[in-house]
Amino acid sequence: MKTLCGSTHERQGVLQLAGVRRYHIMATGLVPGSGFPDVNKGPQILWVTSTTTILALLVVAMRLYIRIWMLHSTGFDDYFILAAMVNPISPELLIISY
Repeated sequence: MKTLCGSTHERQGVLQLAGVRRYHIMATGLVPGSGFPDVNKGPQILWVTSTTTILALLVVAMRLYIRIWMLHSTGFDDYFILAAMVNPISPELLIISY
């Protein structure tokens, strides 16, 4: 029986695809197909990536300090390392700002 919203089975949460009955349940709090609850891991991931980025920034800063102010010899490798350090910092700032 067809209605404006679809068949009776569709409204009750049953889909009939190629002769196989598939049940779909909306808003269960489970990740589809996994059986595990949907848990927000965003703060943990942000903490780990921020810590790693800060440690890498400290190592690069120490290297540049020694090469520039103590040894007075910088090379192209130092500039490439500095440019490469901008790569993880930019997305990190965007993630934190939103």
